[in-house]
This record gives sequence, structure tokens and C-alpha cells, in this order.
Amino acid sequence: MEMIGKIRRMFYREHLSLHQIAKRTGLARNTIRKWIRTPDPVNAPEYERESQPGKLTPYHPALKQALIADSYRPKHNRRTAKALFQQIQAQGYTGSYCQVITPYRAQCKALRQALKKHEVSEALAIEVDTVDAFQGRQADIVFFSFVRNTGPATFYADDRRMNVAISRARDTVYLVGDIAYIKTKQLPVLKALVELPVLAEYS
Repeated sequence: MEMIGKIRRMFYREHLSLHQIAKRTGLARNTIRKWIRTPDPVNAPEYERESQPGKLTPYHPALKQALIADSYRPKHNRRTAKALFQQIQAQGYTGSYCQVITPYRAQCKALRQALKKHEVSEALAIEVDTVDAFQGRQADIVFFSFVRNTGPATFYADDRRMNVAISRARDTVYLVGDIAYIKTKQLPVLKALVELPVLAEYS
């Protein structure tokens, strides 16, 4: 309801074109057109992306089992991303490209430095970038780092940028963040995301 009201306001009050609204929100023009034309906002048409199996889908159970098992181990004994990748590669996984995206440049720099220390480039192609820099591109697997566990959630209130953050994966997107912090923010997109299954929790 909040999004449809926002779209109708941009169209009728601000007199923006469908193209301009699409650029601001990240929604398809056909979806925007349906929402504008609907006479009853309460029963607005809902868009639901069709669930399709990806290249990584057969390995979801193994990865979930590994993450759950590791959540009970001391931090220094938990498997690295490289070890998990080698595990599913041995089972037949042929994908390789992984993207880590974050809202902030400082976090992007810190993640790149951390990856250099772990020397994973020979086994797995990992690219780290900001959400804004990753627009228009895709990767097999995407990890989105929420970064914050305190302070304002300005970035997450931007529907267009959040759409980029969670829709760039061909196979799977993993959301990494402080769920307690996310739950405190009264934003529709975050309320929807916290309802998704949690693979593993770390203290």
C-alpha cells in the first residue's frame, strides 16, 4: 500500500513519466502502469516473481547443513567461504562468480582488504563493490552486507537502491546483517526481509 501510494503521488501530483518513476523505484514500467490504472488501491495487483531453480539450487541443503553445523562451533573452527565453495565444487557445482555488495565505500574497501588476506582468488572469482556501482550487472551468487548495527537506516529507505541490492543474483542472494537492528527499523522492505528464512545466526 505504501509503495502504490508513492507511485500514484509521483504520477498524479509530481507529473512524472512512467520512465522517470521506473528509474526512481526500480520497478518495471508495466507494473507501474497497472498500479496507476487500478481504481482500488486496497486491492492493487501484486507482482510476485516466479520462483525458478538456479545453478546453485541443488546444493542449498548441503550449504544450509554446513552453516547450521558451523553455528555451533567456535569461530576459529568454522568453515570459510572458500572451504564451502570447494565442498560443493567437489559435488559437481560448476558456477564460479560471486559478488559481495555493500551500501558504503568504507565497508567495500575493508572487505577487499580482508579478501586479499585470505587469498581466495585462485579458487573463486569474488568481486566486491558498492550497490550503486553494481547497477545493471549480475552475478551467480550475491552477498549483501547490511553493515550497520546502530544509527539511522537512510540507505534502506531508498526503494530503488534496495531493489538493486537484492535482485542482482542469477542463482542466490544471501543477506548478511544484524537482524535485531533491522527489526527495529519501521521500513516496509526491511519488514519483508526479516520474514525470510534465516540460514545461520552468529553471536
